[in-house]
Amino acid sequence: GFPFPYVIYRGDWFRIDRSLQGILYETQKLKLDFSAGGTSVVDSDESDAREGMPDLDPTFEVGPALSLLLTNPDRPDSIWGRMAVRTAVSVDTGDWNFRQQGWVFDTRVRYQRPLIGETLKLSTEIGASFADKTYAGYFYDVPPEFATPYRPAFESGSGYAGARLGLGLSGVHGKWRWSLFGAYMNFAGASFEDSPLLDS
Repeated sequence: GFPFPYVIYRGDWFRIDRSLQGILYETQKLKLDFSAGGTSVVDSDESDAREGMPDLDPTFEVGPALSLLLTNPDRPDSIWGRMAVRTAVSVDTGDWNFRQQGWVFDTRVRYQRPLIGETLKLSTEIGASFADKTYAGYFYDVPPEFATPYRPAFESGSGYAGARLGLGLSGVHGKWRWSLFGAYMNFAGASFEDSPLLDS
């Protein structure tokens, strides 16, 4: 865990709040938007599991997401269901070469309730992800030429890519807003569960 400052911006069509969103359509109970995310460079020299393998270029992910309010809008608490599909693109920053790295489908259910009016809120989230072979392989494949006695060759399949349980607490004090968030990831049963690159 570490403190990380971030900017919050909520416009009519563009929003930033730990992620980027481009709003396409929104009502009180339904929202269609474009969401984005990404990963940073992975330096294989700093990873025992990837020692001797090429570094992983940073990626960005973008795609549409549909959110649906599952509770009455008049309730103080809320339950939202969300489905998102994103394509991942890696970026070779040396020559600015872009390469498509597959697709991921993400489903989540989020529950949020106020604890002290609008000044303190609790949120919980559970979700599951599914990825195609290219996406999972970018992170977890071990080509035969990089196999060692301690790192056997591995080829990912498509399908289930893990579950996530999150818990968050946020508050407002004057012009300041703070947020604490933690998540537990479980990859049991994932298509890449047996990859030697998956650190437990």
